[in-house]
Amino acid sequence: MRALLLAALLAGATAVAQTVPDAALIARGEAIYFGTDESLARPGAARVQGAPIPPHAAACVACHRRSGLGSAEASLLVPPIAGHLLFNPLAPQTGQRLPWPSRDRTRPAYDEATLARALAEGVAPDGVALAAPMPRYALTRGEVAALAAYLRTLSTDTAPGVTDEEVVFATITTPDVPPEQVDDLLRTLQAFIADKNAGTRHETRRRAQAFRTDSTMYRRFRRWRLEHWALTGEPHTWRAQLEARYAATPVFALLSGLSYDDWSPVHEFCERARVPCLLPNAWLPPGREDFYSIYFSPGLAAEADAVAASLAGTSEVVLWAASGPAGTRQRAAIATALARHGVAVSERTPSAGDVLVAALPSDEIERRWQSLAQPPQRVYVLAGALAELPDAWQPKDAALRARSVLVTPLACCAQAQRQMARADAWFAAKRIKVGARRIAANALLAAVVAVETLMHVDDRFSREYCIEKLEHNLENVPPFTAYPRLAIGPSQRFASRRVHFHPAAGSRAALAEGAVGDPR
Repeated sequence: MRALLLAALLAGATAVAQTVPDAALIARGEAIYFGTDESLARPGAARVQGAPIPPHAAACVACHRRSGLGSAEASLLVPPIAGHLLFNPLAPQTGQRLPWPSRDRTRPAYDEATLARALAEGVAPDGVALAAPMPRYALTRGEVAALAAYLRTLSTDTAPGVTDEEVVFATITTPDVPPEQVDDLLRTLQAFIADKNAGTRHETRRRAQAFRTDSTMYRRFRRWRLEHWALTGEPHTWRAQLEARYAATPVFALLSGLSYDDWSPVHEFCERARVPCLLPNAWLPPGREDFYSIYFSPGLAAEADAVAASLAGTSEVVLWAASGPAGTRQRAAIATALARHGVAVSERTPSAGDVLVAALPSDEIERRWQSLAQPPQRVYVLAGALAELPDAWQPKDAALRARSVLVTPLACCAQAQRQMARADAWFAAKRIKVGARRIAANALLAAVVAVETLMHVDDRFSREYCIEKLEHNLENVPPFTAYPRLAIGPSQRFASRRVHFHPAAGSRAALAEGAVGDPR
C-alpha cells in the first residue's frame, strides 16, 4: 500500500514538473524575445522577405513590445502574443479589446508545433499568412519551447496596486523641496483625483454595462487613490524607504513627484520593481533612458550642456548653486556637463568680464547680485532651479536684467500663456491658488496623461502596456504646460529635449534669443 502511495506521489510530482516550466527555460526564452540569445546571432537565423536581419531587429520585443500585447505603426497592426492570448483561440471579443486587423478575425489556439511553423514559415494555425514584416526564424525545437515558456509569463496577472475597485498611485517628494511647493503638488493631484472619482460621467454604471456590450473602455474604470511618499534623509537611504513603502502599500505607478536632488534612487527603484514613473518634476534625473521612468526633460545637466555649447572660446565660468547636500549634487551635475565641452567651473566671486551660471531661485540670485562690486559680463540662469515659468524671470536690478539669459526647455511669453491656458482655467475653476505654476501644471498634465493611458490599457492593467500606449499617445494630449512639445518613443524617455535661451525683458543679450541647444 505504501509503495502504491509513494508511486502515486512521485507520478504527481513528475506531472507537476512537466507542466511548470523550468526557470532556466524561461530565461532562455526571455533572451530570445529580447534578441540577446546566441540563437539569433547565427548566420541566417532571422530573415525578412529573404534578407538576413541582425539580432536587435529580429527580437520579438522590437514589434510585439515588452508587454507582448502588440503595437501599431501606421497601417500595420502588430498582434498580441502574450501567452494567455496566443495559446487560446482568438474570439471576436478578443479582437475588440486588442489591436487586430479585423474585429471578425478568429483562429484556433497556438501550440508549440503551430508556433514553430509560424516562426519558420509565417503561417498561422488556420493557414492564414502572417504579414510580410514578420521575420522568418531558423530556431530549434528547444529554442521554440523556451520562447513559448517565456510568452506564457507575459502580462499574466493583474498589476500590483490594482484591485477590482481602485488603482493606487504614489507621488514622491524629497526633503530639499520647500513645503509650499509640496502643497501645490499635492493639492493639484488630490483635486484632480477627487474630480475623477466623483463619477460625473456615470463611469460606475457604464462599467457594469460594459461587460455586456462593446463599450470595453469602461471595463477599466476604477477609483483612484493617492499615496504621498515623503522621503527623508540622504539619497543613499531612499532605496530602503521606497522598498518599505512599496511592501506596505503596492502602487500601480508613481504619479508626478518633485525633487531638486538626485532622482537616481527613485529611478533605480522603479526599474527594479517595474513600477512606471510618470512625468515627475525631477531636475536631476539620471542620464540614461531605461523603460519605466518617463521625464519631462534631462533637467539641469541639459541646460548646462546647452550653455557650454554656446560659449565658444570660453574656458571657465563662475557657478552659483545652492548650499547643502542637494546643492552639492547639483553643482557636480552642472560641472560635469560643462566639462564635456572643456569649460571649467570656479566658485570665486564673479567680476567684470566673467560668465556667470546661476542655478538658484530668483530671489537668491538677486540677493547675491547686490553684493557684487563688479558685475559679470553675462549671466545664464538655469531654469531647472526655478519653480517659476520663464515669464517670471524679470529681475528688478537693471544691470542684472540687461546681462541675463534664462536657459530653459519651456516656451516663453505669449506662447507659454497659450500652452498654460487649459491649466490656468482648471485651477481657476477649482479655486486653487498655486505659487509654483510650473510644478502644479506639470502635475496636472501627469494626471491627465495617466487617465488617457489607462482608458486604453488591457484588462490586466499591464504596466508595460500602459507605457507603450503612452509612447503613442503623449504627443496627442492637449497642452497643459509650457513645454512646446512633448513626445516619447521606444528607448526615448525624455519628452522634451530642446533647450531655449530667453533674454530677460530689456536684456542686451539679444543674440541669445531664439537660440536652441539639443542636449543629445
